[in-house]
Amino acid sequence: MLKGLEQQGQQQQKERKKIKTIRINKSSQEVIINLIKDCRNEQNEDKRDKMLHSINSMLLKSDQLSIPSHFTTEYVNTALHKIEGTLLLLGGRE
Repeated sequence: MLKGLEQQGQQQQKERKKIKTIRINKSSQEVIINLIKDCRNEQNEDKRDKMLHSINSMLLKSDQLSIPSHFTTEYVNTALHKIEGTLLLLGGRE
């Protein structure tokens, strides 16, 4: 019985690893990175804020940032940097 539970646990770990690696394909990653660049270059704060929310919503729930209702330009830059980092990590797993 203990062996059966052990094997079941190992199988679940394998499934979790599969799910983590099938997160985002390369073309979607490139689109998001281009949107991040556009967001960084956007001068209009309202547009930039909406772009950040759009970019964040393209990520899987587990990778999305919890964005506060009111935030600064510095927060936008930090959030974009974190999203880029997430994408680079995901790209390395493919």
